[in-house]
Amino acid sequence: MHKHLKTVTQPKPITRKWFISQTAWELYEALTPGKLFIGDHDDLLLLFDESGNLCCPPSSLGLLMLSPDRYIYRQETAEHPFEVHKCYGVGDISGRIIIPPVFDEINPLEDNMFVFKMENRYGVVDIAGRILVPPAYDTPEDIPGIQINDLPESER
Repeated sequence: MHKHLKTVTQPKPITRKWFISQTAWELYEALTPGKLFIGDHDDLLLLFDESGNLCCPPSSLGLLMLSPDRYIYRQETAEHPFEVHKCYGVGDISGRIIIPPVFDEINPLEDNMFVFKMENRYGVVDIAGRILVPPAYDTPEDIPGIQINDLPESER
């Protein structure tokens, strides 16, 4: 995927605000400080490396770093001009899409599992994209084995 960007405006180093937790940020700072940058390209927010190589899908409109090399990203689709649908997926900085952007929400549960929302129902998917718990629950806490403390602070 490593598409090289020619016109990126407002490039800046990635900062703590792009990371899901202080721990993820500290890990990035310890292992790969200054390696990743954020910038705008054709009205899209993109993640790229110091050489200008794209590290996320080109249609990505937002991202949340889970670790130094993995992130949740958002894409938007519009079947009609006034009906925009936001879809979330997971990728890594090599440009590989790990979980395609097909979910209404996706949040990390553990390193290799995520709680997702699809059609107003919650379930669990693993890092390979396999649905472990079908979307049959009204809230993430209703999923057997999930407790409120298992979810990121922003989702509690």
